[in-house]
Amino acid sequence: MSLKKLVNPGAFGQGADLWIIPNPEKSNWARKIDWYLNLQLLRANNHVPQILASELQSIIKENEMSLNSPSLKPNSALLINSRDHLPTRSVLHIPITGSKKEWLKQCFETWEKLNEPTVRFFLPPEIDDDFFENQWPKDKQYGVSYVSGTSPLEE
Repeated sequence: MSLKKLVNPGAFGQGADLWIIPNPEKSNWARKIDWYLNLQLLRANNHVPQILASELQSIIKENEMSLNSPSLKPNSALLINSRDHLPTRSVLHIPITGSKKEWLKQCFETWEKLNEPTVRFFLPPEIDDDFFENQWPKDKQYGVSYVSGTSPLEE
C-alpha cells in the first residue's frame, strides 16, 4: 500500500495514532496543532529548569550525595499525549536541526522505536511531496499518511 496524501479538511481527521510535526516556527500546521495542545510545545521550548538553592546544594555536597535532575537536551524530540485535544493518541515534535534528509531519517528512526504506529506527517514547507515519497522506505508505507507543508490551512 502506498503513502496517503491528505489535504484540508482531512488533515485533522482520525486515522493515525501518531502525528509528527516539525518546528512550529517553520510550519503553519505545527503552530495550529500546538494551539490545540494548549501551547505545550511553546511552553516546553521556553521552559527554564529551576536551579537548586545554594543551601540545598551545600547539604547535598556535605552528605556526599548526588542529585540527578532530569534535563531536556536542546533540539530533542518531544512526545505529547494528545487524546484529550486532537483525534490522535500522541503528537511527536521533532525539530529540524539539519538537512531535510536528516530530519526524515530521525523521524523514521523514532517512529521505529515507537513500534511503528500508524502515523501522519505534517511536513515542513521545505520538504515537498516527491522528496518525502522517495525517501520513505517502500516496505514501510502501510498506515503512513502525510500533509504537505504547502497545503493551505482552513482559517
